[in-house]
Amino acid sequence: MTENLQNDARRVIEIHGHRGARGILPENTLEGFAYVLGIGVKILELDIQLSSDDVFMATHDLTLAKHGTRDEQGVWLDDDHEVISLTQEHIKRYDVGGLKAGSEYASRFPDQAFMSDVTIPSLEEVINLLKDVGVGDEILNIEIKSEASLSRHQDRVKDVAQKLVKLIKDHDFEDQVLLQSFDWALMEELTKLAPHVQRACLTLQKPDIPDGGKGIKGTIYDGSPWIGSSDYIAANGCIPTMIAKAGIPIWGSFFKDLDQGQLNKAHSLGLKVNAWTVNETEDILAMIKLGVDGIISDYPSRVQRLLLEQGYHWLPEDQR
Repeated sequence: MTENLQNDARRVIEIHGHRGARGILPENTLEGFAYVLGIGVKILELDIQLSSDDVFMATHDLTLAKHGTRDEQGVWLDDDHEVISLTQEHIKRYDVGGLKAGSEYASRFPDQAFMSDVTIPSLEEVINLLKDVGVGDEILNIEIKSEASLSRHQDRVKDVAQKLVKLIKDHDFEDQVLLQSFDWALMEELTKLAPHVQRACLTLQKPDIPDGGKGIKGTIYDGSPWIGSSDYIAANGCIPTMIAKAGIPIWGSFFKDLDQGQLNKAHSLGLKVNAWTVNETEDILAMIKLGVDGIISDYPSRVQRLLLEQGYHWLPEDQR
């Protein structure tokens, strides 16, 4: 097989705990993030959206998830509540500690614990968690949720970027973040404001996967609203070329979209490649064999075990 020389030399593939550890604990919660830190994984992946009163909240869906949100009386939500239209105080009213029995989402994560009195944290609370229990080498992989096809999201791109960079600077956390998004226009703004911060462009080529929500074309095609000012035609549709030209150092790809040719091209351009969201044993092993730089997973402990079995580690020697 074709070996990735960089990974072969250092035998390190980073683990990103996806939404904490969604497979076993409620996603995007302080409880889940604390668990990931506790098992020795240093990179926490989370989603953020800016509330109507300008607070970054850690939640994935554009509307509060009906399969995982209860009101103050313990009743499951049945109406749509768009996150960016709500205040932090409103968002904090809800309990997100469990999945609704019988829902399709619950069937996907049968081992996720059911908890109560778990609220959606702010990004600032997550940063403070790392400051309280970390040793200073942990990383927050922050996915900024933005719907490129909706004007009410695109109208906020500059404001979101400015507020996020300010928050990170105010907390002296610039060396401990990786900022990523499917919305490359947002990534372009972040690059202007904070070119020294680690950044990643996310992509989805196979549409309509669970949690994908990117329509019938995915995100990468000529005329896509997701690729910002990138020129699909000039790059011959080559994703690594577009990302490198945009000055972004990391490519975050849906794992099923990756092949050896694309990975080799990305590495030849100096890009790191993170694969998301990789959960099944055979898929994790395939990504290890392919030679990715990072694996984003709902089951970080599963990835730990498989990396060790294959002679790899998720941390450089000086962090073990």
